[in-house]
Amino acid sequence: MRKGEQNNIKKMNTKTFDKRKIISEKIIGSVSQLVPTSKLLYHYTDIQALQGIVTSGELWATHASFLNDSQEIIHALNLINTIFRKLISENNNDNILKSFIENLKNYYSHHHHRDLFLISFSEKKDDLNQWRSYSNNGKGVCLVFDSEEFTEIKAYNSIQFAKIIYNEDDQQKCIEQIINESCSTHRSNDLDTADASLLCRSLLDFLVTIIKHKAYKEEQEVRLILPNSHLEGMMDPLIHFRHKNNLLIPYIPISNGKHPAKITALKKVIIGPTANSELTKRSIDMLFRIKNCNVETAFSEIPYREL
Repeated sequence: MRKGEQNNIKKMNTKTFDKRKIISEKIIGSVSQLVPTSKLLYHYTDIQALQGIVTSGELWATHASFLNDSQEIIHALNLINTIFRKLISENNNDNILKSFIENLKNYYSHHHHRDLFLISFSEKKDDLNQWRSYSNNGKGVCLVFDSEEFTEIKAYNSIQFAKIIYNEDDQQKCIEQIINESCSTHRSNDLDTADASLLCRSLLDFLVTIIKHKAYKEEQEVRLILPNSHLEGMMDPLIHFRHKNNLLIPYIPISNGKHPAKITALKKVIIGPTANSELTKRSIDMLFRIKNCNVETAFSEIPYREL
């Protein structure tokens, strides 16, 4: 293939990718259940993670398959396959939709799932259950972020914020809306069959990361999610690994693209209820002073002591 022909194909692929991106953002924006409403977001973690964030000026987006709840993704994919069967049954005379869904079913038949990376936050401040579950049984910290100041990070990394959907009816509505609206881009010739299918798979994979069982509803979780463009291995050069519970956990560092990078959205650190509070506060304050970070520190108000 000649160099000029290669350049033309590259331009066409870029144009198609940009079109998918615009349509994707439009569909996501139209699903009202996904839009976070809280200005302040809380991230429960350990002291080591705090040190890493402040020292590097980066947040770490963890691979979705390595989340605390190992059944989370399977739960979402099972629901998607249930909706496929429902839509085919209800639209038996719609050959375009049936063909579109059959293509999706083939893709998801083995619970196939591309690499997706995310960071979890909560809308609940100083929450005992999350201290226990995600912050070393209260020995860690809760990082308080101003969501309005994530603008630079979101723009630099093309990231989406979305609320976790716990209600089963809302989960089904979101899945159906994404399938129907993606299919409509094919009906209207905005995208050809392959690109419309690719768009839908990308959006459903995105949705997989924000569907959770209703038992977790009290966590009021919000997630920051890296996009999935379905290009095999596209994120490989960005992936790092950390060690936890005898596993290597894949993650991608996220910054605002500036040098030196600084997470200006971090406004406050709440020290856990079972930490060595005074000494912990002194060390964190010293870290912030040395790194020139204007971040407040405070103590948890929960009267909890580790057994």
